[in-house]
Amino acid sequence: MPTPSSRVLQMRAVDLTNRLPGYQLRESGEGDDAWKRVKTRVVSELAPYEGGFLPEVCTVKFTDGTERYFNPNDQVEIRP
Repeated sequence: MPTPSSRVLQMRAVDLTNRLPGYQLRESGEGDDAWKRVKTRVVSELAPYEGGFLPEVCTVKFTDGTERYFNPNDQVEIRP
């Protein structure tokens, strides 16, 4: 059954760092089977590499033990 659009919020991945865990997340455009529950706060960081830094990445850890990495401006969707 499709998710009611009024309960789904769209935002950039970097904006997830301000949210408390427990919500469900999917990348914008993914199907209804892509929803996963977020386990911990999202971390956005620059990783050091050979005297410089790699591009910023947002790390999302899920309750099923998996994790995903997003660019800060990637569009994601969340729901309670």
